[in-house]
Amino acid sequence: MKLIVRQKLGEYIVYDESNSVVGKWKQSYFQGAKMEFFDTNGTVLFTVKKCGERIEIKGNDDFISECRFRHAQDGNGTIIQKSLFRAPMAVESVMNSLWGKIVIMQNEQRDFTIFLNGMETGKMTHMMSLRKQLIINSPAISTELCCVIFILGIYMLHDDDIEIV
Repeated sequence: MKLIVRQKLGEYIVYDESNSVVGKWKQSYFQGAKMEFFDTNGTVLFTVKKCGERIEIKGNDDFISECRFRHAQDGNGTIIQKSLFRAPMAVESVMNSLWGKIVIMQNEQRDFTIFLNGMETGKMTHMMSLRKQLIINSPAISTELCCVIFILGIYMLHDDDIEIV
């Protein structure tokens, strides 16, 4: 399965291989900053919200999971920070799902590799462009779960952003 995600103001529109809209992620600022995934009928299927060190994932069918980021560490367990002016980059995200353990790994070029129960099942590329790409090689992962994996990648991508107020 291949999904293309196009970024617009405050939302990400998800397209399948035949260029049909699958749904869209919209950023919501009411009751805390969160992302909501809407299907083509406008129904909210998933809500993903960052709550401090963890990311909370809720579905309309009461599917609840959480995800945490891991950062590169040295031999003493201290998080490696390559710059005094930039937060450390998240290198791994771990989420337990109904299908098993999903791990997302980020490299220095900001490409992502997706693992399901220890086996490589997909990639996310072009994450710094307006047209992002997600390729999944496992029939065990649904399109909706792919969309959740994508937004976790977006949260990882922006975890080390610096906000200037």
